[in-house]
Amino acid sequence: MAEALGVMEMYEGLGGSTLAAPPSRAGLEALRALLKDHVNARWALEAVKQGVAAAKQGNYADAHKCYERALELDPRSAEAHVARGAAHANQRAFPAAEADLRAALRLDPGHRNAAAYLEAVLRPGTTGQAPQQRPDGEDIKRALEVVLKARKHKRKSKHKSKHKKKHKKSKRRRKD
Repeated sequence: MAEALGVMEMYEGLGGSTLAAPPSRAGLEALRALLKDHVNARWALEAVKQGVAAAKQGNYADAHKCYERALELDPRSAEAHVARGAAHANQRAFPAAEADLRAALRLDPGHRNAAAYLEAVLRPGTTGQAPQQRPDGEDIKRALEVVLKARKHKRKSKHKSKHKKKHKKSKRRRKD
């Protein structure tokens, strides 16, 4: 990619400048792969959201297409597995729901929503009824809400820890 854009040639043209040595081709490829994975993960989450919207309207065929697309983009998307598992459960396809929910838990063992759905699917005596059998895809809506809330909480806690570190540094400076 760097070659196609001529970036390496331009960078090498700065040879005698104070800039550091140009990155290696392997380094550029690693960066490209990381960026691609990041972008694909974002697109996968968007596909999951579209799938949830389709499932809420009872259009499970489109929902499953969206979940498949999400998993093509990001095979490590626990959210896609959970959403697809919830859709399967709402359609009473419990073996498929169980498989997706177990896959989500392999990817993210702490995923509370995946664990809750799996517990409901495997609950003895219920033959795997979907959680509370809410109408109009409410289970899927709730699943997405839990996922988004957990992500928001995670971001806030990271911000707070950064703020605390800065605050501790400023206290140390005042004491000195």
